[in-house]
Amino acid sequence: MVGSAADARSGLAEKWKVDFWRGSLGTLAVLNTCLFSYALLTYVLVEGEYTQIQRLIQFSAFPYVWQTTWRCIFISEYVDRHTIGDHPLNSVLLARIFAAVGEFTFGIQLAFALRTYTSDVALAILPLDFIGQVFATSGTITRSNLCFLCEGILWTLIFAVLCGVAAVTLLRSTSLTSEATTFLRLVVAFTVPGMVYMVGGYIPLCFAAWSKESEAQEKCKEDGLKKRRPIGELAWEALVMRVPTMDWAVWQGEVVWQTLYFAIGTWSSVWLMAYPPS
Repeated sequence: MVGSAADARSGLAEKWKVDFWRGSLGTLAVLNTCLFSYALLTYVLVEGEYTQIQRLIQFSAFPYVWQTTWRCIFISEYVDRHTIGDHPLNSVLLARIFAAVGEFTFGIQLAFALRTYTSDVALAILPLDFIGQVFATSGTITRSNLCFLCEGILWTLIFAVLCGVAAVTLLRSTSLTSEATTFLRLVVAFTVPGMVYMVGGYIPLCFAAWSKESEAQEKCKEDGLKKRRPIGELAWEALVMRVPTMDWAVWQGEVVWQTLYFAIGTWSSVWLMAYPPS
């Protein structure tokens, strides 16, 4: 009886953690929507002299903010099809498609904003971003953690390009405006912690998941259970299959990176939308 009571209390405590995180992401979704709407009404839908590049940076924010807001509400984990709810809209493939479009347009924002103050080298972000989206979407469909490991490495390279180009420009240039200097310093300030987290947190997480996956695949081969499935079947499964769970053990590995990504990433996108480099 004592053990059962302790287990029940532990289960309630674990569920409370998931409920709190879910509520926090819901609040973040509302905040992000308000920030985007304010920037749209105050800076974008007003008469002003913006260049084509500035307009591109501004309008590229919408897909990114859309996908982070969506995923704050319909929380999911791609490979194992875990979802926070059992609604059809809580589809892992739908979330990944939104993420692929949004993350690429965020890359457009970053690349062209940085290019404004530096050089065309900043545009190297775009092919890295595109390949990363291919890896992540493929990983979602095929349930491959290796794909997400590759995507993590590519995003680390993207951060490195951002940081490197900004830092070199700051060190070499003697004629930067105060606006350019502030922007480039912010790029360095945000990308260095981003690289540290990717190298020390996200990539090891993906590597551990891939190692576990590889061991399971080897065992299947030994048991003669391994067989290829059609890509169409896998894609349909990713679209409609959901494994709803409120188990903290499932979500605790997702909490840090999803929360930071949906918050800092979205705020950065909205900031570029309100103050596109000139």
